[in-house]
Amino acid sequence: MMNPLEQIKRYTRSTEVYQALTSNRGGPAPTGPRAMLDHGMAPPTQPFTKGLQAVNRNLASHGSDALSELRAQNYITRAKKVENHDMSNTYAHVESAMSWSKSSQQEGKRSMTGVVMNLGGALFAGVQDHANYKTGRVFNKK
Repeated sequence: MMNPLEQIKRYTRSTEVYQALTSNRGGPAPTGPRAMLDHGMAPPTQPFTKGLQAVNRNLASHGSDALSELRAQNYITRAKKVENHDMSNTYAHVESAMSWSKSSQQEGKRSMTGVVMNLGGALFAGVQDHANYKTGRVFNKK
């Protein structure tokens, strides 16, 4: 019989949050919509796009194929807006969270994970956006 701590570790490693935050070294490369998202983004310079790329690659490395083409395209559009300074990092996270919350009936726990991860991202991105406004960097487009 497995001890309780080992059971918790095994369960935690199977959760989408754990997989989103960790890379499975030697896991598969992104395919399908995950590859579309990975290739559709410019090299990331902003917190939203850096996080999006990292989470997408991490989930792909664990074999997750739970991303529709429509959702991937929506993320690409947001990423481009953020990189072009047409949308704040914070709002991109909030808009992503709202998108996930609308699909909660169909996607269950996965959509709640998307909501929580993006709202958490919005909190961290808000700090960076605030600093960019305070220093005037927000007005310097590339």
